[in-house]
Amino acid sequence: MIGAGRWGGNWIRTLAALPGTQLRWVCDVSPASLEKIRQQFPHVKTTTRLDDLLEDKTLDGIVIATIANGMGLVGLSAQDQDIVTALVLLAAAAVDAVARRNTTRS
Repeated sequence: MIGAGRWGGNWIRTLAALPGTQLRWVCDVSPASLEKIRQQFPHVKTTTRLDDLLEDKTLDGIVIATIANGMGLVGLSAQDQDIVTALVLLAAAAVDAVARRNTTRS
């Protein structure tokens, strides 16, 4: 998991509770965010280094929940490591606007 902010936190809780899924890593630039993760999920490794995740050959995938302008570089690095990458585009405001528009048109 890359990103432990608002959206990342949602993904972390979901992945940690999902049967058949093992959340092993959380990577974020904020030590404070990582400390919160360590308190909530002591079994999960935390790091500020993306390379820690990319070097872990046991990972089947990485969920990325970070600001959109950082996704391209992160996604490219993961692709180079032959890791299946799930990109999460954080355009919640746009999605909400489209959903509201579609609801009002119905």
